[in-house]
Amino acid sequence: MAMKRTLGWIDPKDLKLHPLNSWLYEEREDPDLLDSIRRFGVLEPLVVNWDGVILSGHRRWKAALKLGFKSVPCVVEEFENEKVAIVGLNRQRIKTPRGIYREAQVLRRELEPKAKVGRQPKNLGKFTKINVRDQAAEKVDVSSKTFYMIEKIYENEDKIPEVVKKLDKGEITIHRAYRALKQRTASASPKLWKCPVCQNEYDVEEPVTLKSLSLLYDGFCRLEG
Repeated sequence: MAMKRTLGWIDPKDLKLHPLNSWLYEEREDPDLLDSIRRFGVLEPLVVNWDGVILSGHRRWKAALKLGFKSVPCVVEEFENEKVAIVGLNRQRIKTPRGIYREAQVLRRELEPKAKVGRQPKNLGKFTKINVRDQAAEKVDVSSKTFYMIEKIYENEDKIPEVVKKLDKGEITIHRAYRALKQRTASASPKLWKCPVCQNEYDVEEPVTLKSLSLLYDGFCRLEG
């Protein structure tokens, strides 16, 4: 929720990038956007704070600079939490899975402490300690299931670097990358033997015999026979 709001025209040279934007989103050249702005101008105002830092509209700003525009339309707003606002303002942007993961990191870092005490930024509605993950998924515009898979994939990037590389390039889907992670972690997990007496599970990479088990777990598991 914006605290203050005003519309005006500002020289793009007087504006600057928000550092979070470059970390969240991979900016690529967009010839169609450049051509549209060349022909029709900047139709949608940029959103900036009172210090001239851009919260939304970085690509339009770069195009205006490249085309030598002397001014661009801007909505100047003050937000309770600018980091959360950037994610919300870019909700309709086409994003990579890594971009979604980074947005989720921002939301969880900013909102979880407030959720614990029951106070959240007004522009994101009600958050509770229990539903932060689901609410974060909603705010980045993905399902809770997809959000969960994306988090697991990037939290375990070191286990499947070649798979994540393909995901970042758009060569495979999130579901396929998640399946690859599950297969990789399953194959790396130790095989377990469940004792029928005490119901405990034990690593059985070494050959298991009743004699060895009775020696190791005598006093816990009493094998008869």
